[in-house]
Amino acid sequence: LFETAKELEKEGYKPQLNLPFENANLFLLLEGERRKLVREKEVFRLVGKKETFEKGELLSLVEVTPNLFVTNVALRPLLQDFLLPTVAYVGGASEITYFAEISKLYEIFEISMPVIFPRNSVLLLEKRISRLLEKSGLILEDCFVSEKVLLEKVLGKLGKTPNELFFEFEKNLNSDFEALKTQLTEIDFVLKDVSEKAFEKILHQLSLLSQKAESSFRTKNENIVSQVSKVSSAIFPDFSAQERKLGILTFYNKYGLDLCEKILPELEPFKFEIQVFELKNQ
Repeated sequence: LFETAKELEKEGYKPQLNLPFENANLFLLLEGERRKLVREKEVFRLVGKKETFEKGELLSLVEVTPNLFVTNVALRPLLQDFLLPTVAYVGGASEITYFAEISKLYEIFEISMPVIFPRNSVLLLEKRISRLLEKSGLILEDCFVSEKVLLEKVLGKLGKTPNELFFEFEKNLNSDFEALKTQLTEIDFVLKDVSEKAFEKILHQLSLLSQKAESSFRTKNENIVSQVSKVSSAIFPDFSAQERKLGILTFYNKYGLDLCEKILPELEPFKFEIQVFELKNQ
């Protein structure tokens, strides 16, 4: 599991299982309690108990009383597919990554893994959001970032933002100060600490000025800020896919209960990227 998770991370995917290395991926039911099994070198221990088990003891126990063992999130799909073989599983991006993580376990336990098929992913684009995109000079692909990044992109088209101006200024200021400090230290070593403390105060005042400038800049362009916020909240709310954050009831309320019936015939099941549907009538 750890090796597969590392491979997926290298490919740019976020692993769904964050299980400790010592996790045995099983629970044991004893005395009416479900306790997690963890590895401790050559033995296994129940969390919260001092009692330990040899590997052979657990194997004997599972032969006699398999009902005492409960699988965790990593092994549960394997148990399900062993008892009730599955031809195919239709899932979203997170579920597919999850199955990719546990795929090698199917090989280890010699269980047939179901075909993993990506479900359709839909983005509903309202007419008012389309207009705001056009007005802001954005295209849909720009919007799959945080609201902050999207806003910086839009405001950046107006010229350098206060953040950019102060970043460049402080970059030059730092190098100039280092040269000045070196020269002052040559005059008197005591001036080294004095100059560093003075520079800290300068940077603090610059930080306050930067915050005020950024606030004034946003106030001046508050219409743009509002528009970008609406676009981000509609397309990529809270840095997540629209379908994960905005309930279908919101769209039913605006566009009618037959909305899905209108969309379903247009869906392409073998198109794995997000399918965008523009909602024209409101």
